[in-house]
Amino acid sequence: MAPLLQAIWSHGIITSNSCQENRPGVMWIEFFSAEDVESFLTCIVSGLDPINNPKADNWLYSRIKGSSEGWQYAAHPHDVREYIDPDCGTIELNPSQSCGFILSISVRFPKSDYERLCDLLGAKPRSSI
Repeated sequence: MAPLLQAIWSHGIITSNSCQENRPGVMWIEFFSAEDVESFLTCIVSGLDPINNPKADNWLYSRIKGSSEGWQYAAHPHDVREYIDPDCGTIELNPSQSCGFILSISVRFPKSDYERLCDLLGAKPRSSI
């Protein structure tokens, strides 16, 4: 997964978590914000070639859009005031900070898409993921 993450970061896109097999046959990347996942998807889709590679790229596009056995997306709200109290390990709110929420977005996709994603983002995948 490292080559794909490095390619994502080279585009200025921020990730916060990942797992090369979050579920059997499924890779997972959590993006720091909705804007980051939007940039990731734009980079991927803008590299597709529906003229010279219509079957494969149209199929990938359908999975990205969430067709059956396609990519899955989940949003997770984060209060910007939250911090973990180092003494007791509980989540606390900083009362001096204004309330605000950001959404991190988790993307799960088939491992079979890994090499094509690396190709589209200019990464060189290693033989073992």
